[in-house]
Amino acid sequence: GPDEGWIAGMNGTVLHTTDGGASWSEPGNVPTTAWLECVFFTDQMRGWICGQDGTILATVDGGMNWTLQATPVNTDLLSIFFIDNQHGWAIGSGTKVLATSNGGLSWYTIAEITNNVYLDIFFTDAMNGWISGKYGVILATYNGGTTWKPQFTGTTSDLGSIVFTTLTDGWVAGGNGLILHTTDSGNKWEAVSSGTNLHLESITFADEVNGWIAGENGTILSTGYLISKNKEQVQDDKTFVQAFPNPFNTETTIVYHLERDDWAGIRLFDLTGQVVMNEMPTWKTHTI
Repeated sequence: GPDEGWIAGMNGTVLHTTDGGASWSEPGNVPTTAWLECVFFTDQMRGWICGQDGTILATVDGGMNWTLQATPVNTDLLSIFFIDNQHGWAIGSGTKVLATSNGGLSWYTIAEITNNVYLDIFFTDAMNGWISGKYGVILATYNGGTTWKPQFTGTTSDLGSIVFTTLTDGWVAGGNGLILHTTDSGNKWEAVSSGTNLHLESITFADEVNGWIAGENGTILSTGYLISKNKEQVQDDKTFVQAFPNPFNTETTIVYHLERDDWAGIRLFDLTGQVVMNEMPTWKTHTI
């Protein structure tokens, strides 16, 4: 459900919440002390975790028990992604892209790519996927991961997290406050102002409009979008704005800039994802 979440970390630590993060508990059986990097669930029962030295864990009972899955690598696996309960991919340090077509009962090397530290992987369907990594690298596949082609990003900053809301609309977050956006499946990536120089670690979208980025020093950014005076959406461009201070209790400041005088919609969410404010200011540069 919306209040359920998972965290994984050092020494095989796995934590679970069912109340939106108000409290966390440890499941009973995690058979590793490896540093764990990424958690992915396809539904409430089936999930996977990847980490240090080629470690992949799987659960089929909602995280009550975890089992190790054999992999053909001993390098660190930093990201894992499934499109359903059977088909998944994992990447990390080195040259190998791993894949499974049976829920991880067997993992195999589906592709060899240029040696690098690859930080995230995302698929929109069984054929189309992207990998982001260090030194500004983004790779794309259109055949399920068998071959990967580099995409031009115009940066050498580390790209730590990648997500697509549709087959064509994608976002990347990374070092020095960098955010990249594409509307054509990554054929062209363009920088979006984030308002921060802090390292951005993770990006996620609830739908095509509402997204969040988490970064160092407690940074959390969220999207807004331009709408016309008759409340019709006039463009798909989304802008991440930062609140100062963040986190905050009762008061914060948000500054944003528009290219022209127009209406702008700002939604403020609490930690549970609930909308706590809707604003419709009308100035090119505005502080609320």
